[in-house]
Amino acid sequence: MWPFISFVVLAATMKIHTSSMPPKIEESVRLLAMALGLAAVPVLLATASRAWLTQDRAHLPAWRNGFGLSAIVVTFLSWLLYWGIGFLLWAKLASPLFLGGLEVVAILLCSSLVGCVLGLSLRGIPRAQIISAALLMCACLEAGIYV
Repeated sequence: MWPFISFVVLAATMKIHTSSMPPKIEESVRLLAMALGLAAVPVLLATASRAWLTQDRAHLPAWRNGFGLSAIVVTFLSWLLYWGIGFLLWAKLASPLFLGGLEVVAILLCSSLVGCVLGLSLRGIPRAQIISAALLMCACLEAGIYV
């Protein structure tokens, strides 16, 4: 169910960039995407890594375990860096120009997509959870881009 929800949220955030919608709907979609991205991503990553460690790791080849671990780490670091940048901006410890602006968002977006692709190497529930976390992270990043 999580992959479907995350795909719908990502599709909705991409739709608000390509068409004109009423401001209330646009802001609601952006708020939902950001809230789900920032709150659900660590929960999905924690449950996926726990399930991977206890159930699937022993049954997968070494290369799939490496790709799976990379998917977890890359997605988590993308989420952590997004929170860190938000905290620095909130605390006024850095300016948006100093942090790179859209270049940093592009790097985070690409790393989330890499986490999604690497998550395909896992099996079962951890695969769905990693892919969902990566898609929600992409939706969260897309929701913060105002065109």
